[in-house]
Amino acid sequence: MANKLGLEMSIVLQVSGFLIAGTLVSGPKYFERFASDFAREWPNKATADMIQEAFSQYGEIYKNTGDDLSQPATYIHLENARFFHHGGKPIPMNHGIWWRGRLSEVSGFFMGSISHEG
Repeated sequence: MANKLGLEMSIVLQVSGFLIAGTLVSGPKYFERFASDFAREWPNKATADMIQEAFSQYGEIYKNTGDDLSQPATYIHLENARFFHHGGKPIPMNHGIWWRGRLSEVSGFFMGSISHEG
């Protein structure tokens, strides 16, 4: 539903002993925004534009699948993702990141967010 309808919500995933908290986003949004943020770090505009175009193209795979909501997703995409371990402090501490992971690696989840003190 995130990929087809643009559904976004706070979610916490359990993956390999870590909790990963963030906002669920669509594949197209993930690739578009990741590409933009990644390209912003390159001082040469021509190189930055080339990098942005290359990464944002990956979002096209989600646009060619039609309106079939029954087609299973393989990856999950998070905006402002942070990792939490038994110590309780988020990684990274200064800001959330873009994260993409295989759904087959998720062993649990809940809707909502984790409060933390940075």
